[in-house]
Amino acid sequence: DGVWLVELGLIDSVDEVASAVSDAMRLLPTPGVGFETSVAQWCSTRDLLVVLDNCEHVLRGAASFVGSLLAAAPRVKVLATSREPLMVSGEHVFPVPSLSLDATPDARSEAMEFFIERACSEVPTLDVVGQDEHIREVCERLDGIPLALELAAARVRGLSISEISKRLDERFRLLTGGRSGSVERHATLRATVDWSYHLLDRFEQDLFERLATFAGRFVVGDAIGLCGEEIDEFDVIDTLGTLVNRSLVVRDDRVPEYRMLETLRAYGRERLNLAQRIDTVRRDHAVLMAAKAREARASAAGPSEAAVTALLEAQMPDYGSAAEWATSAGRPE
Repeated sequence: DGVWLVELGLIDSVDEVASAVSDAMRLLPTPGVGFETSVAQWCSTRDLLVVLDNCEHVLRGAASFVGSLLAAAPRVKVLATSREPLMVSGEHVFPVPSLSLDATPDARSEAMEFFIERACSEVPTLDVVGQDEHIREVCERLDGIPLALELAAARVRGLSISEISKRLDERFRLLTGGRSGSVERHATLRATVDWSYHLLDRFEQDLFERLATFAGRFVVGDAIGLCGEEIDEFDVIDTLGTLVNRSLVVRDDRVPEYRMLETLRAYGRERLNLAQRIDTVRRDHAVLMAAKAREARASAAGPSEAAVTALLEAQMPDYGSAAEWATSAGRPE
């Protein structure tokens, strides 16, 4: 009985989910019966697929609607896109990763191929021969995020690929060339990240911003240490899980480590700057890394030396970042 696409990004309230579905299906609600019941009744004897696109800002309403729909219409399937799971019975979560950055001497990465395809659609005469190094850098610094790569590719109308690469420190000013007719939050890289950030509550925003001071990978204990004793450690643990669910922090499933994509890290640090908190949080980060260094020094001698050395090497970006701040702030101790 067809596939029905419902764009939830166009609504503002959890109470509008059922009416948005009804509108997409061109259904007139049964008199005296709400939208949710009317949709469920119409779907109850049909085989169809309902695609709910962009559920994250109306998650509670989407979850309630899907639960009641599937209970009334067992032959209906729902495909929901969201920055976090709906947590509805029967849900199967499929994380959509960024494009692969794995390149070989004989083959470009998935992200590089995507960037080249988009860039050549903007400038059909574009010559990419000998540009692989610059293309690879663009793709890696943009974390293989398709929208970011598409916005970067649009810049080839006025900049060379090497010039685009050089300007990625100002990525939120650079990547603003969305196609006309695109959803507003997809028009610029900043609008896309703003969309996710403003769905967080104040405590979630605070932890997101703090975690942006990590230059590399970190563990739960690092996140707790960065927040200090004034914040309960279980609040940090729970909120870190929320940020992972909302795709704002990446968790490595092989080892209990976390990291932020470079684009999100840059955004978080920008928010700290705007709030004039960057020095305070970077000081906390430097204090944390100094404590970790002392602990590593104390345990380095003996059978644990190899493990401690490996850990130090893995966290060297953060030691470097902490030392840089301490030196510039006149706090070398």
